[in-house]
Amino acid sequence: MSNLSLVLLTVIFSVLLLVGLVHYSVFGVKHFEGNRYSNMSEWYSSFECGFLGHGLNENFFSFSYLNLLILFVVFDLEISLLLNIVYDGIWYYTFWCYFFFFFFLVLGYMAELKLGYIKWIN
Repeated sequence: MSNLSLVLLTVIFSVLLLVGLVHYSVFGVKHFEGNRYSNMSEWYSSFECGFLGHGLNENFFSFSYLNLLILFVVFDLEISLLLNIVYDGIWYYTFWCYFFFFFFLVLGYMAELKLGYIKWIN
């Protein structure tokens, strides 16, 4: 196998591994371990200064902020890859790596738009 195909296989394997890890961390333990934690509500309640919280717990974490953060990291990675092209001078050899990176980037962006994670209009 040539170096390009090894790099391509490494990139594809890394992307699939990363997608699997993100999927497991988001949907993870509860999905794979079934109903084991369904009767353990004290693990899901808040714990503050030795007292268990009673009543409604509010979570003020914004998922739109998380999506914006992930988009920033991905596009920051894209910019760092593009800046490297000028100094390497090996655009021909790395073209397919960049192509597949942009392809997965655009595919993920379209999926987020389709699923409604990114809303430009309120």
